[in-house]
Amino acid sequence: MRFHLPFVVRLRAALKHRDWFGVAIEMLAVVLSVILGLEASQWSARRAEAEYRRQMIAAIDQSLADFEVGGRVAHSRAATALAAFRMESREGRRPAPPILHYRNLDRPPTRAWDAIVTTGVARDLDPEIFFRLARLYSSADSWSEQYQRYNRFSEEQILPYTSETDRFYRNGKLAPIFAAHVERMPGASSNTMCGQRTRIMAIASPLRG
Repeated sequence: MRFHLPFVVRLRAALKHRDWFGVAIEMLAVVLSVILGLEASQWSARRAEAEYRRQMIAAIDQSLADFEVGGRVAHSRAATALAAFRMESREGRRPAPPILHYRNLDRPPTRAWDAIVTTGVARDLDPEIFFRLARLYSSADSWSEQYQRYNRFSEEQILPYTSETDRFYRNGKLAPIFAAHVERMPGASSNTMCGQRTRIMAIASPLRG
């Protein structure tokens, strides 16, 4: 014990003369620094998340705007082609079947939606918005696949023979295969997408923050 006594004495003396109020202040400052650092980090993360959500909503908004404009254009082109075909038919001519033709048509703009689903942001969407968007983009994919088949027939069976229109008719009427192709013309129903953007974004507006 005597061997350790000088050390104990020095330790007691050091503790006795220690400025405990200063120590408490230093510890409090450290704790507050840690708390403020964590709060700042969480605030920054929340801000980044809110900004990301705004960007996703803006991308969805632009995507829906593309659908809306594209639907209106397709509907207008289809209506114009059908009207011209019917007018020529009434005049006794044999016009080529009307078609809605786009060169190198891309797939529908679904990247923003794919990103929302892949990153898990979709979990934060209102269920009504989520299912309406999912239904809309599913319809867009379906429309695209149908158009690819429609366009293939147009390019192979109609466009090369527009100067030989008699081949499209049987007994003075449009042959059934071509009449059915006219009935499948996309665009006449594309106007159903028009207005979806406004309705969906009215529901989604609170997500913009």
